[in-house]
Amino acid sequence: MQLQTKRRLDAVLSRWLIGLHSVLARGLGAVLRRNHTLEPAPRHILFIKILGLGSVFMAADGIAALRRQYPHTRFILLCGSGLKAGLAPTGLFDEIWVINDRNLFRLLVSSLAILRRCWARRGLWVADLEVYSKLTPLFALWTLARNRFGFVLDVVQFRRNLNTHSVYFNRFSAIRQNYLRLAQVMGTSEPVSFHFPQKPLPRPVHTHSYTHIAVNNTCSDLSPERKLPPAQFEALLHTLLAQQPLSLALVGAPGDFAAYQAFLDAHFPGEPRIENRAGQLSFEAYYDFLYHQCAGMVSIDSAPLHIGRSLGLPVLSFWGPTNPRNYLDARTEAPDMAVYLQVPCSPCVHFTEELPCGGDNFCMKDMDNALISTQVSDFVKTLPLHPVS
Repeated sequence: MQLQTKRRLDAVLSRWLIGLHSVLARGLGAVLRRNHTLEPAPRHILFIKILGLGSVFMAADGIAALRRQYPHTRFILLCGSGLKAGLAPTGLFDEIWVINDRNLFRLLVSSLAILRRCWARRGLWVADLEVYSKLTPLFALWTLARNRFGFVLDVVQFRRNLNTHSVYFNRFSAIRQNYLRLAQVMGTSEPVSFHFPQKPLPRPVHTHSYTHIAVNNTCSDLSPERKLPPAQFEALLHTLLAQQPLSLALVGAPGDFAAYQAFLDAHFPGEPRIENRAGQLSFEAYYDFLYHQCAGMVSIDSAPLHIGRSLGLPVLSFWGPTNPRNYLDARTEAPDMAVYLQVPCSPCVHFTEELPCGGDNFCMKDMDNALISTQVSDFVKTLPLHPVS
């Protein structure tokens, strides 16, 4: 199913299901009087995150803290098909279950099969990492888990009637902090920094020769206004080629390859220092490439940005309809630089269904060549530029 279809399904089905399940949850809670304390420790924790690979990386510190708190617990992720391959190499989860959402019938059959697996797991907790979904808390309720943790905010206040433990999702603070607060409610006491297996931080910049700079101008269909418009993207690539000696690797998903290639054919025909690598590597090879071969990353607000930061790359990022203050929590492993015009209507994505500009993202279009050149120049000075001779 397309993203917009999934969003409509979430909104339509939830309208009458929410009321019914709120009554059931309150009634059964009063009758059964189950123990919703944190003792005993869970045998299994099911994390629900259907969409949003970048969000899982922002939640990774909280999940890592839970792994340390509950070393004998089995961690399971329930996700859409687009997340499994990207998260398997992280070591965050012991099992990854994929829900089949290709159409409504398969979604129902797949959901029932997963519920059966949940009912067979004793000592189950559920952590719903979705923020805006109206159906995932209903699914969490049907798992019959003793403890169900999830976020609430103004548009999903009903979740308080379905979760056993609710955490306010503060959209004005760093997103990572919301996931850390959820982990605290689940029993963690000390923060933990997530690190990829066999990829220690900080990276060995003084003993390694990097060959590329990763560049990302891709994002999901949820808010394509985050992308740099063609004129700004062209200026960015020209500036990167002129100001440093490494090759540029355009990164993204397999579905981004064709759009990248059309752009390169139109604006950089035959340029040997720009490589279209979108979707050309397995995720494990992609992470190895970023960690071992890329001196840094230039990106918009999307999953590759959060992956690059998790791998310890210096990052230059461009922001328009979202605010970097909410997504770039402080780190010590590598430099962060953010370009943000802070126009009066930003941030708008995640706050309103109809964008004030109607999709004419002047928050990105107004970034002129002089600004891009200056920011790239400052960023290049932070990079470990040791090209292979």
